[in-house]
Amino acid sequence: MVLVLSKQPHAPAWWETCKQPMQTRIIFPWYGREDYDVIRDYCRDHQRLPATVDTWIKMAIAVLDTFRGTDCPVVRVRLRAEAFRTWCEERAVEPDYAARQRFAAEQRQEAL
Repeated sequence: MVLVLSKQPHAPAWWETCKQPMQTRIIFPWYGREDYDVIRDYCRDHQRLPATVDTWIKMAIAVLDTFRGTDCPVVRVRLRAEAFRTWCEERAVEPDYAARQRFAAEQRQEAL
């Protein structure tokens, strides 16, 4: 559910860059209510995601809570169903956990 990224020399472009050397950030894909079912149904590994968005939100908040008080900032990145589908199709990528993580990281990088 989370992707840990750190600044490293020659890291792929989708890795989060930080102002402080070797600072780690957590890129956390976040699903909106209107996108969750669409993304879940589209993904090859849909069984990895809870059946309902409410269950997912509770689990996601519990995961985010584990990072409170740490030196590792969490960046929530909203995944939009249509953008994710297009991204997967353009890259001929299977829509799965790894794709969701990479998509979120690339979206974050583009926003910087």
